[in-house]
Amino acid sequence: MKKFLLMALATISAVSFTACSDDDDEPVKTPAEAVAGTYTGSISGNSVVTNDGETLVITANADGTISLTQPGFYTPNYNDGKWYFTGAAVNKITVEKTEEGYTFYTSYVSSNGGMGVNGEVWGTVKGKEITFDYTYYHAGLLDDPLIHFVGKKD
Repeated sequence: MKKFLLMALATISAVSFTACSDDDDEPVKTPAEAVAGTYTGSISGNSVVTNDGETLVITANADGTISLTQPGFYTPNYNDGKWYFTGAAVNKITVEKTEEGYTFYTSYVSSNGGMGVNGEVWGTVKGKEITFDYTYYHAGLLDDPLIHFVGKKD
């Protein structure tokens, strides 16, 4: 009987040690780290030419916020059919975890090629998919500057 109990105890001990391995643990990501990356998708919106293949780049900052570079976009132009606007850089955006993913929002003032740009950015990230909207007031050049971007993380 002693041998049986000893064998049972040895078996339980062996299983216990192999079942609790740290090798499979993934590091815990902050919300900023979870949403950081390059997203490729399509642009649409008011006063904007719908276009595929645009990118949104999100960087995680050491303080837990994100910085992003808005996707560029085209507006109609009577000369050549399109006029390109480079997206502005927006910094220090707070990201929050939700039940469904992550959300972020901020208003901003930035510079684009020496010209002032201001507006708001907001978005949601669910898995690898992002929905991102922003207003883009650029020297009064756009009538209704709401831009919508839907993309996937590369």
